[in-house]
Amino acid sequence: CLRRGGIWIATDFVDEKKWWQGLLLFLMYQFFRFACAIQASALPTWEDSLQMQGLRVVKKRNFFGGFISSIVMERAHG
Repeated sequence: CLRRGGIWIATDFVDEKKWWQGLLLFLMYQFFRFACAIQASALPTWEDSLQMQGLRVVKKRNFFGGFISSIVMERAHG
């Protein structure tokens, strides 16, 4: 329900297919599967999903070797 010109800020993990990221993801999924009974086993492509909803990237920064991505997006004015 983001209005035209509205800003969306998102931060999440991104799988860049580096070996150490795979190891951390595996450990995180194992922990959360045990602690919270989650069924997920892979990261969603959340940036692509937001772009398909009509948002465009205004600013993007990556952290922790590209494993964490923060994005400022804007709903198109049109």
